[in-house]
Amino acid sequence: MKKYVCLLPFLLLGACDDNEQAFEKEVFTEEFIEEKEFPDPPATSDYLPDFTETEIPELSLDTLSGLTEERPMPETVTADDMRADADTFLRAMRYGFGPYEFYGGDEAFQAADRELNEWIESQGQSVSTLTFIGKLSDVYSFIEDQHFAIAGFPPFIKEAIPHSVEDWAFTKEGNTYFFEGEEVTSVNGEEVSPYMRPSLSEDGEEIYRAVSMKNGGGGKWALETEEETYTSFSNQMTVKQNGSQELFSISETDEGIPVIRFGTFKFTEDHDLTFEDLLDVVDVIEGAPAAILDLRNNRGGSTWFGTRVIHDLTGAPPSHDESVWIDTNTVNLFMSERVEGHMKEGAVYKTFYEDYGLFMPDLSEEFKLPAEPDSGIDTFGTTWAGTGVEISETPSLETPLYILMNENSASASEMLISDLLEYDQTTLIGTATRGAYTSNAGSLFYLPHSGIDIHMPSTFFVSPYSFEREAVGIEPDIWLSGSDAMERAVKWIEEKHDID
Repeated sequence: MKKYVCLLPFLLLGACDDNEQAFEKEVFTEEFIEEKEFPDPPATSDYLPDFTETEIPELSLDTLSGLTEERPMPETVTADDMRADADTFLRAMRYGFGPYEFYGGDEAFQAADRELNEWIESQGQSVSTLTFIGKLSDVYSFIEDQHFAIAGFPPFIKEAIPHSVEDWAFTKEGNTYFFEGEEVTSVNGEEVSPYMRPSLSEDGEEIYRAVSMKNGGGGKWALETEEETYTSFSNQMTVKQNGSQELFSISETDEGIPVIRFGTFKFTEDHDLTFEDLLDVVDVIEGAPAAILDLRNNRGGSTWFGTRVIHDLTGAPPSHDESVWIDTNTVNLFMSERVEGHMKEGAVYKTFYEDYGLFMPDLSEEFKLPAEPDSGIDTFGTTWAGTGVEISETPSLETPLYILMNENSASASEMLISDLLEYDQTTLIGTATRGAYTSNAGSLFYLPHSGIDIHMPSTFFVSPYSFEREAVGIEPDIWLSGSDAMERAVKWIEEKHDID
């Protein structure tokens, strides 16, 4: 029986396993890179939908089939049309949205639906479709998932954006920070240490920068020392990619450290590159004293590729993640249409474990729907048990990896980064990633009367490295911004490995 739910976690994003302790990332450089602790997330079963307990019915097969067809968006919509679209939206989300329980389940979604319908009643007969989009986004703005979108945009405003004053460089002695030789007493009237993050000078020397991930971190900052008050305007931290925009390349620093550029994990048949070409990096990394992975502006694609890279490098696939899947008519119909459309456009879908029976759905097979809505949890054990895949009981990463990332490193590339955090040999450099890695890219459907397009993730991932980090991202060990981030990082890395 062909079902798209079987491999949904890996169509565009995925990973698996259980955790019973807090995970810590060890210090690489004494004192400079701080130890990070990743607390256990709640049990994944807390977010498993129970379709026998809901009063919300699933949409009919005829209705679902019609929702995948793009339709023109009218200038205005009537009250009756808005009510019908609101009902369609709620029912599609109940049976198709993977993180549904994480965002409050029936209680939260039905409350939003009531608010939306009360607003519709207050508007009279018709409003502009743009006004309806705005209200729909407003009542569902509690969904802070960056793979979810209403009319092409997430319904919330991303608040966790790193800001810093580029010209402020600090040194540290013991627990005290200094600016131009003066002891720093406060930043923005607050305690100093929560702001301070490891960074690198233009010469690759270890310094510190004041960084804020708070909402409203932009604007005028004040720095107090024992003798002076300094003010300056902060800017959003961004790691620009200078030079080539290649999708994939392998080069070396002047001293022979390999630099591997992964610009995407998504390929079509029209690309000159294949995933197999990218897997050549494993041999390059294994034979090097250290390696740099450049994931700047990598917006994702297939996490099966990341799974295979980690497996080949360490002896085992990633093991600290679990995923919630749902098997409903809604998911299967929407995802089959989505995957078929991508394949017609030449998209390449692979698991990299076809020899072990892990295949993507075959569109030529007869399509069968579930008798009843179902849900479950994929773990490391359920994914790999019985496959015959060779997995080391003591996986290890021998080569130190330095990952350069930025605010456009997202989705599958973030999953690769978070999965590599299992290993002490991983050091993250740059700025915080996008924070789009607790769900998959999912499916696309259209509300029947307004024509509003809805991007709906169908899988929810739970990991100590990503839980409650959606729209926040993975923070680096060493904070860098600007177009010379690679050059600074290379100088520091070569110094640390005594390469000169």
